Amino acid sequence: MLDTQGLVKSALLARNARLTEDGIRIGPSLLSAREPLARLFYDRGISIPRHQHAVERLRSLAARAFGYRVVGPPHFDLSVPDKHFPWLSRKRYVVLLHGTARAEKRWPLEDFRELVRGLPDDVDVVVPHGSATEEDDARRIASDSARTRVAPRMPLTDMAALLRQAALVVGVDTGLTHLAAALATPTVALFGATPKWRYAPYWGQHTVSLGESGHPQVAEVGKVATAFLSGSALRA
Repeated sequence: MLDTQGLVKSALLARNARLTEDGIRIGPSLLSAREPLARLFYDRGISIPRHQHAVERLRSLAARAFGYRVVGPPHFDLSVPDKHFPWLSRKRYVVLLHGTARAEKRWPLEDFRELVRGLPDDVDVVVPHGSATEEDDARRIASDSARTRVAPRMPLTDMAALLRQAALVVGVDTGLTHLAAALATPTVALFGATPKWRYAPYWGQHTVSLGESGHPQVAEVGKVATAFLSGSALRA
């Protein structure tokens, strides 16, 4: 069994998991784990470079644990069925992912509203939410735009379909933004509080990550979004 997180809570789950008679628990080494105490719960620890993109760290860890070589960029091979969303008036739409557990990762709501005002007229805008607070924020983003829809709460499978079928996703550094990138949907990822070199989606011409030492400006995000919607692929 492989624990890729290197956290005490994930290591405890690994420790309590039932294994086959010859099974062992593997995880990051003492110097590689995000929480070094996690190493105490593994039968074998593997050293992996710290100064490396998060996805590459996990790929390296798995390759060394199971004895294979990492070749080429990641390929997620996700399968998401098509879904009809009756509350959408147009098939062509942009999804804005504003919600995140860490306040410092957020992009200002007024910046999202300004971005909406600058998007082409032939697209709807969808703003999902996952909590009452996020729903309030979604309604603020949509408050002055007739073409902006606050999405109903939906399960992850439906959210994946919404993201895959979108013309564009613009989102902060959160799981759904990375899911959109993994689904090969044109994606603009907004950074500012987390390092782009470590966490930004980097696979394929369909992703652009903006921001680094501060949140990206609306004009910069709007330029990339418009380029994607007009059929131009950019990388940053």
